[in-house]
Amino acid sequence: MEFYLSALVLGLCLSSMALGIFITMKIFRIPDITTDGSYTLGAAVTAVLLTRQWPLAAIIPVTMIAGALAGILTGLVHTRLKIDALLAGILVMTGLYSVNLNVLGRSNIPLLEVQTIFNALSIFEKPLHNELWVGLLFLGLISGLLAYMLRTDFGIAMRAT
Repeated sequence: MEFYLSALVLGLCLSSMALGIFITMKIFRIPDITTDGSYTLGAAVTAVLLTRQWPLAAIIPVTMIAGALAGILTGLVHTRLKIDALLAGILVMTGLYSVNLNVLGRSNIPLLEVQTIFNALSIFEKPLHNELWVGLLFLGLISGLLAYMLRTDFGIAMRAT
């Protein structure tokens, strides 16, 4: 049973990346795979900030800004340099591999003894249940915000393009 719960938790963690791919593929109709590189950039920034003991409430916006900058870079490469969107995404994703290693400062950072959002919101005894709860909470929050945004004037204009 633990195997299935941990697989579900991993799927919930990757669901935000799937929503990003949904936006680019279904709404913008652009085959952009920058999401892969920006997701790992967010993980690298999170790991560094966690080891530097930043408050958890400040880490999430910083990682979102880092991912947004990666997306903006892809957009600039596509529009300003007139490179195909798929190739621009591949170039930025490949470049982000080196950026991620530079952000980390080494190949990996151990996070076993670091306070994360999963153990900060300890509601249940088992850590896996806490991870499942936090994953469901974030998926609901992100999905709700995306659904709300798509109903605004900006979202309608975004879908109309």
